[in-house]
Amino acid sequence: MKYKKGKPYLTPKEVEDNYSIKLDTLAHWRCQGKGPRYFKLSPKMVRYRPEDLESFMKQHLVRTVDQCEDLEG
Repeated sequence: MKYKKGKPYLTPKEVEDNYSIKLDTLAHWRCQGKGPRYFKLSPKMVRYRPEDLESFMKQHLVRTVDQCEDLEG
């Protein structure tokens, strides 16, 4: 199930389908107070904004040795 571009809020299942982040991982992050920002509208209704997912992913980019060499050269 792919979400429609411009849809303001995604279900955890849509996040899993579109970002390959497992439902269990999302639930674990929520319990730990980690991961991307989300809305909890009721105990069983959690929603994510695509821009928060993108921001979270950008914050966790890992710089590799190859990239460091490119910057120095």
